[in-house]
Amino acid sequence: MNVAIPFRVWIAAAVAFAADKASAEALNPRALLEGVVSVREQIPPSYLHIRYTFESRLIRRESEYVVLFDGALRYFARTNSNERSRALFDGKDVMLLGGDDSVIVRDLDTQTSDLLFDPCALGITSYSWHITPRVAMSVDAAKISLVGEERINGRVCQHVRAENPEWTVDAWIDPSADFGVYQHETNSRGGRTTMRSVYENTAYPWLPSRVEQDSYRPDGSFMGRKIVDVLEARKAGRISMETWTLGGLLQGLTLLTWVPVTDVRKGECIGFWRDGRLGPPFPWEPAPAPPPMSFRRVAILVVLAALVAGPLVFFWLRRPPASPGPGDALPS
Repeated sequence: MNVAIPFRVWIAAAVAFAADKASAEALNPRALLEGVVSVREQIPPSYLHIRYTFESRLIRRESEYVVLFDGALRYFARTNSNERSRALFDGKDVMLLGGDDSVIVRDLDTQTSDLLFDPCALGITSYSWHITPRVAMSVDAAKISLVGEERINGRVCQHVRAENPEWTVDAWIDPSADFGVYQHETNSRGGRTTMRSVYENTAYPWLPSRVEQDSYRPDGSFMGRKIVDVLEARKAGRISMETWTLGGLLQGLTLLTWVPVTDVRKGECIGFWRDGRLGPPFPWEPAPAPPPMSFRRVAILVVLAALVAGPLVFFWLRRPPASPGPGDALPS
């Protein structure tokens, strides 16, 4: 016997099926990682004012920076120190201004202690220069799995694990909050790094307001803590392309007459910055080399020396012998 199913039941079943399908797609672990990357890569050009703190059992250092970024392009300038410290990545080269008013040019994968991480990866990278959001989230890992639903600071998050031959990444993501990453952990043979993020700025939802990172050695012992507090974050509108140049790095500074610019990849000075432009490696005119002395000139100098010294030698040889003094012994 055929039983007629009411139309509204068909509709309810279709809606439930669509919801289940959407929920399944939303909880696809690779899709969750891709969601994080997509949001981070769409952050508009921005201005940040951050406080960076490093703590260990022996020391504590704190510094503040103004940060401008537009995609991969970024500029960091330290603001709470008398020592000049600026860093810039123009998409190809890193330029660093040091306290001696000299500029060093190097590659992104030859990191120094200067702060120049990708701001789009804040909270998912341990401040390495070359780590992008895609690399930090290990989207291309061979094995990605959904561990399950867990709470981080009272927020329901999806725990995703990406396994690589050399390391494992665990991320706790809330897809309902612009794919915010509330905890990120990396385990490798070099140790473990755990980052915990807090999102408080509703006017700037793309990045966390505070990130605490704890690092541990392979034996589990504590190495140190890094804290980034975002004191101000806002969209910057259109950032001038001049910002991502050597002139942008040095803008607004009272500098020495000549600012040497050295490319460490070539091991040589590539020029001197002055008056808003990069000049040649040797901005001063070298003194002209003296002309070689001819035989005639040498002969003339010898004759002149003889004419001056000859009479002096003659009179010195003809001088009278000195008379004995009262205390001198007379010859017997």
